[in-house]
Amino acid sequence: MDVTTAFLKAKMDKKVYIKLPVGAELVEADDVRLISMALYGTKQAGRLWGIKINKEINAIEEVRSKVDTCLYTCSHPVHGLVYNHFCVNDLILAGKFLDGVQMVKTSVSASFDVRDMVEVKSFIGMKVMRDWAATVITLSNPAHVTSLLEALQIDKSAPDKTPLGSDAKLGNTGKNLLPEGNRYAELVG
Repeated sequence: MDVTTAFLKAKMDKKVYIKLPVGAELVEADDVRLISMALYGTKQAGRLWGIKINKEINAIEEVRSKVDTCLYTCSHPVHGLVYNHFCVNDLILAGKFLDGVQMVKTSVSASFDVRDMVEVKSFIGMKVMRDWAATVITLSNPAHVTSLLEALQIDKSAPDKTPLGSDAKLGNTGKNLLPEGNRYAELVG
């Protein structure tokens, strides 16, 4: 699901003024306006949206994960356990029973204007593939991997059994263990 105009749903917590852009009808030469709702591009917009969504999700009795603060669970005696993961204004729902997923969709839709994207094909850049017969879901991110390989100029490299060059001299003093700017360390990071 996609929450439309997500950031505009959160109220600003501090007074922030903006100067109106060129072409806007101005009352005075240096006309400014007070922003009452968060706007994309303001420093606090993401945080305010996160606070707003957390408050609304807690109100429909979903429990926030202690490990991943974007993951919520809803446990229902009939509909089972439903997972709800937010990433900015996108959310993905998963559960064993379709009725449970639909119940959470209805609850979220009551609080926010959402677009139901139906079946997930991709989420936050990852490709989602299903094998219904084997009950398996596979996630992949080939575009990201390709861009990393190209950025680090290792897209045409030959495979090697170890990521460290065979000529590397490692000492046991803790100094200069790896050459500065090591591309392997950058890729892992």
